Amino acid sequence: MYSGESKGQKFPPMQGYPKWDGLADPDPNCNGHYDYPAIGFSGNATYPEYLTDINVLNCPSSARTEGVSSITDEIIASEPGCAVYKGALGQTDMSYLYWGYLLDLVDMGELTQPDDVRDLAVQSKTLLVPAQIINIYMKINAVASNWGPDMARLDEDVTEPLFYPNKGNGRGNTIYRLKEGIERFLITDINNPGASSAAQSTIIVMSDMLSNTGADALFNHIPGGSNVLYMDGHVEFQRYQSEGPAPCNRLIANAIGLLAQ
Repeated sequence: MYSGESKGQKFPPMQGYPKWDGLADPDPNCNGHYDYPAIGFSGNATYPEYLTDINVLNCPSSARTEGVSSITDEIIASEPGCAVYKGALGQTDMSYLYWGYLLDLVDMGELTQPDDVRDLAVQSKTLLVPAQIINIYMKINAVASNWGPDMARLDEDVTEPLFYPNKGNGRGNTIYRLKEGIERFLITDINNPGASSAAQSTIIVMSDMLSNTGADALFNHIPGGSNVLYMDGHVEFQRYQSEGPAPCNRLIANAIGLLAQ
């Protein structure tokens, strides 16, 4: 529904920072609610017009003590400075991951060059992560304006200069936003009439939270795997394999362990 009404038939952008947070310091008047850029879709773009019940964003199997929530009257009563954000969603990645971009350099079989995988350091942890994921994260981590996400820039492709050059789609320097028709970039046989649907069936849209950093609360279905939603609309359960396909491999699990909080 969202893509049918959005410019360029794009899927929702990523959340980035919540409305009360920004690139440097969060709004000092509303500073107790998940102040980090989320690896989920934008609540600003989808709630409440397209997403009417936020409880669907909370996995019943999640070990987290808190789920996705909005700024309520109760929060405002204890923190009056949050009143201007009433109804806004906090982090949308409490249970599920959403990248918002076309991922084509994250499967173990695709990572054929030594620099396809890089060290990423967050706080006291350093782990190996696909360079393409780092390029996306560096984009959303740097996009903020007036204690909130810069929605226009979050809706753009990730373009040059990439943090790691030549780690975009097709090993170029652009990582495209998910949108209707994006599967054309993955089609190698233009004479195959079923190529489009086949390509859509391989493009990751969302998946369960998973991590291998010892944070059990970040792994919904520990130790089994993850439900994965693909662009053609089908969902399948993918078992966790350290050297397996994305998103249930150790490199994606490393990324989530570092970036999700």
